[in-house]
Amino acid sequence: MRPSFIRICSAALVAAIVLFVWGAVAHNMLNLSEDSMKTLPNESAVMTALSATTPDDGLYFFPHWNEALSHDDQIADLAVKYREGPVGMLVYRRTVAEVMPPSMLVKEFLAGLAATAIAAMILSRLSWGVIATARAAGLCAVAAWCSHSLSEWIWWGFPWSWVASALLEQTVGWILAGGSIAFVLRGRSGA
Repeated sequence: MRPSFIRICSAALVAAIVLFVWGAVAHNMLNLSEDSMKTLPNESAVMTALSATTPDDGLYFFPHWNEALSHDDQIADLAVKYREGPVGMLVYRRTVAEVMPPSMLVKEFLAGLAATAIAAMILSRLSWGVIATARAAGLCAVAAWCSHSLSEWIWWGFPWSWVASALLEQTVGWILAGGSIAFVLRGRSGA
């Protein structure tokens, strides 16, 4: 017998809470990605320059192609700029009212809830036990990591420590979330 819609929603909610709490532990207590983030030398001068020259929030890449050139010339010009360096990517926001406002935490929880709802719908169709379901959720996290986080390392040069910590955070988080989904869907008998 398939679990009811209410049971699937309950499983998604419990898993979202588990995922959110694990994320807080991973970031705040274990500092998984802390060693990957560096402080800019002369940060205040860089921040002053950005404030003076960058009016819009956005994702900036540098060097950027020269749109006045033809496509072939853009590629050639960009190749020279890449060799000369520096090359980078900047997520830029002119201001943020708080370091970690409640709205960000709510959005993060809702993003996790959306993900666990999808997972609960899929996992509810399986007749596996808690451990097998948790393993499957962990393997799905590894698959998502391979297609996303590894690409950040390959294309954008994200530090390996950042990418590896993402693997640990996502895999453990989804093993816990998958196990909690299975437990709520099937109870102790599903072990």
